[in-house]
Amino acid sequence: MALIRVGNVDAWPTLGWEAIDWIEEHLSHGPGDVAGEPLDDLDKEEAQLLLDLYRLYPRGHEREGRRVVARALYSRPKGRRKSELAAALVLFEALGPCRFAGWNAFGNPVGRPVPHPFVRILATEEGQTGNTYDNVTLMIVEGRERHPEVFEGVDIGKNAQASSRVYLHKVGGEICPSTSASASKDGGKETFAVADEEHLYTTPQLKAMHRTVSRNLVKRKSAQPWLLGTTTAHRPGLDSTAEQAYEQARAVIEGRKKPAQDFYFNYRFGPVKNFADDVEVLEGLREAYGDAAEWIDLDRILTAEVRNAEAEEVDTRRYFLNEVASAAEDVFNPDILDPNIVDVENVPLREQITLGFDGARFDDSTAIIATRVSDGYQWIIGLWEKPFGAPEDWQVSSDDVTAKMIETFREYRVVRLYADPFYWEAELETWAAKFGGKKVVHWHTNRERQMANAVSAFLTALRSNEVRIANDPEFVRHLRNARRRDTRVRDEDGRTLYTVKKDRPGSPRKIDAAVAAILSWQARLDVMAKAGRGTIHTF
Repeated sequence: MALIRVGNVDAWPTLGWEAIDWIEEHLSHGPGDVAGEPLDDLDKEEAQLLLDLYRLYPRGHEREGRRVVARALYSRPKGRRKSELAAALVLFEALGPCRFAGWNAFGNPVGRPVPHPFVRILATEEGQTGNTYDNVTLMIVEGRERHPEVFEGVDIGKNAQASSRVYLHKVGGEICPSTSASASKDGGKETFAVADEEHLYTTPQLKAMHRTVSRNLVKRKSAQPWLLGTTTAHRPGLDSTAEQAYEQARAVIEGRKKPAQDFYFNYRFGPVKNFADDVEVLEGLREAYGDAAEWIDLDRILTAEVRNAEAEEVDTRRYFLNEVASAAEDVFNPDILDPNIVDVENVPLREQITLGFDGARFDDSTAIIATRVSDGYQWIIGLWEKPFGAPEDWQVSSDDVTAKMIETFREYRVVRLYADPFYWEAELETWAAKFGGKKVVHWHTNRERQMANAVSAFLTALRSNEVRIANDPEFVRHLRNARRRDTRVRDEDGRTLYTVKKDRPGSPRKIDAAVAAILSWQARLDVMAKAGRGTIHTF
């Protein structure tokens, strides 16, 4: 069975049975084909998940009766009603007997509601509440009709479609969808939080929101707050919060890390070797969907998604087989990049280096990357990105960038700087006047052939392990964000060369440090070629 569970303690007591009973008795299905029908059909796999999530420390333990799980990630393929199940838990945490109240005559735990519950649902897009919240509001509408005694005082506003916050007047709490711009403004009152589709949590803003909420969960000790994440398989190399949880679970399984008692990871996938074999793919889909294969139209997925001529195999594997797979358009995929990542070094002063510079003024970032000439070690000299919570009119400080450039030229022997001048023409003229026109070179990245050749040279150096990338998470993040943009340029064998781009226009996933690294490497190649690979002298 392609199922990984980390952190489960099957022998310990659980309030999961109370969760199952409460959900099936009081809630209905969210948006979809069976919207409004009773949610009384939790399958064995979902029931096992709830039993695991509500494990309690047993009698006699120093933490007797308290929750075990504080951080959980549930990973399943697209369409496996992850958001609906998360919404059901939101309402159970808001209104149901979700915390330990004592032991009954049979030695089993009984529950009680959380006083003043504050449930946060994290949204990945500004101005949107997300799938989980949409399920919550519809469940409340149906619940008020069928179980008014349970949903008394639950106020969603004018209607489910326009709702932006749920007030729980009777119990003095609320359910709040939050974006990265608002999650830090409520003072850390959370008793439960849901992060839907954690494979999308790759940007500094979303990861900062996730960290902020995670930190808040330690503030209400008696409420025993916890965080549930749901996701489809992540794309490796983007360092999403889903990937971080996956790597933590893998380290535990491989014995490289001691298991954390409060960490829970539940991941199911369908491995397929021969993607062209329909029979094998269908078997992989059955494996990935588990009990849900009884009601999911797998034949339809095979014909409409897997065999869709416009669908990329890697996306199909991630979304429907829930396999962790790299995208074909990733320029610096883990197989290429990871062998070149090394520990961060303290580079001695006066070392010979080359620099690459790429940047913008406002929404994009600005980066200076150095390459040590002697061995190809690369590291960040400076990186400026719009901080979490910064005002809309934030921009990169020209004075700060210039100060960092002056400091670098003073401390190291900079033999060449390749800089994309777009937005920074005036500063480059100032730097050239100060450091010399032969050292400060305007290097336009929009020259298709030159940029394609520079990318190709950098990739060749990575494949031959000539580049040594400092293990700086911000640097690595920018490299992993880079996507392939095909050009009209061909190499000597007739193959299409490509440059780099963001995953989409206006994307918050920055690549400026990756571009600066390519320029810095090209500068090193050019000065070494000029010196005949001998000693390189400063100009």
